[in-house]
Amino acid sequence: MDNYVIIVEDDNSLYGSCKKRIMEKEKLVNKIWFLVAPYYNGFDMSQCTVTMRYLRPISKEFEIETLKLAEDTYEGYLKYVLPIDTTLSKERGDVELNLTFTMLDVDDDGNPVQRVRKTENHILKITPLPNWDSVIPDSALAALDQRIIALDLQQKNTKKTINMVQLH
Repeated sequence: MDNYVIIVEDDNSLYGSCKKRIMEKEKLVNKIWFLVAPYYNGFDMSQCTVTMRYLRPISKEFEIETLKLAEDTYEGYLKYVLPIDTTLSKERGDVELNLTFTMLDVDDDGNPVQRVRKTENHILKITPLPNWDSVIPDSALAALDQRIIALDLQQKNTKKTINMVQLH
């Protein structure tokens, strides 16, 4: 499995069953899967909105991400997928995270009932970049990354053009 996997246990603990290395400042190349049993205390968990709250290790900035329920399941579990973006991988160190499941339900008398399930914290380790990367200011690193992406795109377009010319 190529994803970082966290299982939500029935006791509301979070268990990292498949821990993949997450690098500082990586963007949209890895995902975190949160696996949840379809039912908890008789409630259909697929009807919940799931939010991940996390705290960055250095700045102590607080962030919230809404998780998306995947169409497919994994070994009987509901699967919520979060692409790892630079918002999450911005800082090296131990990111503290937890989940909140919320559902608006109706009781037997037709009254609205707000249901909320919380989990304990889980530590997601963000591996630091090599020391030489830290000498490049973030703004220059982002510009350098964008330049490399542009060059890659230009190379792919050139190859396409060459292939099209060779076919005709």
